Amino acid sequence: MDDGYRDYEEVMDILSSSEKYMEFIKNSDEPGALEFASEFLSLNEEDQNLFLKAMQPENFIQLLDLMDHEPGTRGTVNFDGVEVPFAVVDDETAMLFSTTPIVIGVTDNESLMQARRELNFSRTHTISVAGIVNTSFTGQLFFNVNSNNRPTSTTHFSSSHLNWNPGLWINYNYVHHRMSNNMATGYGSYRVNLTAAVGAISKTVRVELRRNGTVNQSRLWCSLGNWTGAWR
Repeated sequence: MDDGYRDYEEVMDILSSSEKYMEFIKNSDEPGALEFASEFLSLNEEDQNLFLKAMQPENFIQLLDLMDHEPGTRGTVNFDGVEVPFAVVDDETAMLFSTTPIVIGVTDNESLMQARRELNFSRTHTISVAGIVNTSFTGQLFFNVNSNNRPTSTTHFSSSHLNWNPGLWINYNYVHHRMSNNMATGYGSYRVNLTAAVGAISKTVRVELRRNGTVNQSRLWCSLGNWTGAWR
């Protein structure tokens, strides 16, 4: 949902019912909107309401802040006086359909072109509610490797994101990649804007990736709260 700013009253109206939210989704030209709508409608009423509640600006800020927490962290977030459990995990897909309502996770993918010794890996940092990904940030780092699959040079970095929150809009800033201390490193930067009752909150989120020897790692950096997540 990246077609521009919506004021607080409009966002809260969209999130006031499943019917209004589905009308908003089905009228969007976002790739995958129909598939997402089918997923959402497969939820029971309680989980649909939780999904909508999680996207309310005051609640969603809490979920963004959880993205810097260490894997294994569990706790609750407070949505209008209701304590909702969350879990931070290494592999988001392993927890998607668990009984934990909110999952903050990472998925990993690696690909090697043997003929040219070109390797790339991607990491996707996700916020999932009721088993459905609500928002994600993905970085993909491309680099050349030697016969031991250790990096020798970087070639490219790409970024992408997913967002089903009408109160959140995400713009790309820039990407960067280089070799540093014999590691392939790179990052993609986003400008993240969130509607709030006091007006728009605008912050930077950066997905950072590195190949340290033969180990792939990633972390998030966010100017909202000025936190930097641990390499994982």
